Amino acid sequence: MQKILFLTLFAWYSGLNAFSEGPPMSHIQYHMKSKICDLYLIASDLGLCAIEWEKQNVPLIKTLSGSEPQKQILKKTVDQLEQYFSGNRKNFDLPVDIIGTDFQIQVWQA
Repeated sequence: MQKILFLTLFAWYSGLNAFSEGPPMSHIQYHMKSKICDLYLIASDLGLCAIEWEKQNVPLIKTLSGSEPQKQILKKTVDQLEQYFSGNRKNFDLPVDIIGTDFQIQVWQA
């Protein structure tokens, strides 16, 4: 239950369908095959933007190798999610790049 709750809250927090009209150029997405389901992780140069259930309108990368900031953030996210799903992590230490309306961001920061 805790695992589903985390994913549900993060998906809500990150702003579902935020990329329906396309992302800013610096965003990339990675397809992660987790223990519970396939996840699409989206990051910018600043941090993790979303964890989605379905592929989004964002460039999809096939590998996390490389030194680009987005790939480093996605690699750290994959590592921490795998630890979480294995029961070895309870807290996350990830930079986030919040996407949402002004009102949503005010609520999340309250």
